[in-house]
Amino acid sequence: MHQHPRSPAPAAPTSPARPRSQDQDRRSNSPAFDIRTHSNRGLGIETESDAADSAPSLQPGKEAVTKLNQIISNYHTKAALIILHSRVELPPVFNKGSDTPRVNRWFNVEVEETDVLREQLKTWKTCDTADNRPPPMIIETYLDTKGLTNNQTLVALDENGKRWDVLESLAASQSSQPVKPPSSRGEDVILERWRVELGDMPGKLPTDLGSILPTVYKKSIVVFRSLFTYSKFLPAWKFLKRNGRFRANPALRIKYRILREPTAQDLSREDRLTIPLYEGASKVVDSYSFGVTESPAGPFSVQVTYRTNCDFRVDDSEALLSSQFMGADDEIFQPSFPSRGVNAKTPNPEVPGPSYWRESDLSTTSRKRIRRVLTISPNYLSPEASRYCPS
Repeated sequence: MHQHPRSPAPAAPTSPARPRSQDQDRRSNSPAFDIRTHSNRGLGIETESDAADSAPSLQPGKEAVTKLNQIISNYHTKAALIILHSRVELPPVFNKGSDTPRVNRWFNVEVEETDVLREQLKTWKTCDTADNRPPPMIIETYLDTKGLTNNQTLVALDENGKRWDVLESLAASQSSQPVKPPSSRGEDVILERWRVELGDMPGKLPTDLGSILPTVYKKSIVVFRSLFTYSKFLPAWKFLKRNGRFRANPALRIKYRILREPTAQDLSREDRLTIPLYEGASKVVDSYSFGVTESPAGPFSVQVTYRTNCDFRVDDSEALLSSQFMGADDEIFQPSFPSRGVNAKTPNPEVPGPSYWRESDLSTTSRKRIRRVLTISPNYLSPEASRYCPS
């Protein structure tokens, strides 16, 4: 057979060659080949924008922040309920359609709720962690002497049972001040001053806030149980139990006020809580701290400063004045007895006798009290005694 030669295969069409620079320009303009975006990927190196896109949120959840705000609010309001329930009678609030009082069970301590403190505690009920942080809450318990009549005097008994006029002691302290504050409560006898405070926040709230709050709550339980117990060991509570809540004289009923942090002007005045009511070496006030509870919002703390002696009672002004005259007689007049023996002492010429009893021997407050007694009972004193207190 005759074999024909095979024809060569047709040549593939050739495309015109592109310059290399044009291909590089096209790749550089494509987002898929952006060198600035992808040059570090796969090498374990990321730019700041990549880290921001891939990192989780650094803020705690809204639910955890809400729970923290509830702890802050209830820490203050629950402390006020425990303190005041142990000092005064607070009317309870009842559940809707029931005769059962509403009970506050925060921090595992049960106390009855009341609406009397709603306005006074409004500042601390509406506070939060960042924008509206709570100011220190100050609770003062005191005796109001406005309820005393003209023939009644509030007295304090010292450790020896001696009676001391409370208003006379306070007036003597105020007279030593060059200027009397216009807002001074001259008729109040402060018994205690409680301070509930949330300190400064250490920094930003942690991202794991939700896991920290149960620990804060458990630590707070210990504080409030101690507060509930210790409030019934202080002198003011013993005074309350001794006199009763309603059967006592109105001047012996404990009252309270809730204040914010004192101003610089208030701090410059004399603290009426620390004014001594009688002479003696015993401490006038003492303090106790319930410790500090750390939290992401700041440290919680509760402390109290209180009078160590709350032995008060209301006496008849005439009887108190008579006893003071007897004491003055013991100090001013010296009894005279016949001298017997060679060891008998000679009279001291510096000791005044009855003829030296002058009006200056009586304090201004005593003279005022004598005038008041003379107004009530003009024949109570002898003419010799009444001439030292002319009307």
